[in-house]
Amino acid sequence: MRRGEVIALRWKHVDLQGGAIRVEQSITSYGEVKDPKSDAGNRDVSIDAKTVRHLARWKVFQAEEMALLGLRQSNDTPVCCSDKAEYLRLTNFSRWWRSFCADNGFGGLKFHELRHAQATQLIAKTAWTSRPCRTGWGMRAPRSP
Repeated sequence: MRRGEVIALRWKHVDLQGGAIRVEQSITSYGEVKDPKSDAGNRDVSIDAKTVRHLARWKVFQAEEMALLGLRQSNDTPVCCSDKAEYLRLTNFSRWWRSFCADNGFGGLKFHELRHAQATQLIAKTAWTSRPCRTGWGMRAPRSP
């Protein structure tokens, strides 16, 4: 998923029972909610059982923390939210990401590079071709020469 898609993710987009995330919006660097980059960007992303468990625990923790602030979690609450239960600013997320990478020995790793690494690993481990990969990652079809 793209950084803006992750930040725009709300609990109503997360299906913990079905192990899937529905991508249907993104956040711009100006904090505006918009449709994904391309038509292929509207998609379901499968998540494994370990990710489902982490998200389920995060949802409970987030609800408890919000309650301490007098806020109530709902299906419209962003999965990654501010202390006011609003969308994070991309600049704040980027600052956190740089700090996380530095603290954990990942150097100058860019968040977007995770998309490419995941696609490469999936292709290497399965019989996926580039077309299903593009569809699964919300990429446009290549342009004709």
